[in-house]
Amino acid sequence: MAGIDFATVFAALANVGWSGTATLEIGTEDYDTIALGKRYVKELLDAI
Repeated sequence: MAGIDFATVFAALANVGWSGTATLEIGTEDYDTIALGKRYVKELLDAI
């Protein structure tokens, strides 16, 4: 299964000046997994 390179996607959006909103769908109801994903996305965005 191929994954999505979110760092590349977010960097590309920043490079073109995109400032809209985004929705990430999470395929689980496990709150620990959701929190982990949220932290990961925040770290990626903070690095841009």
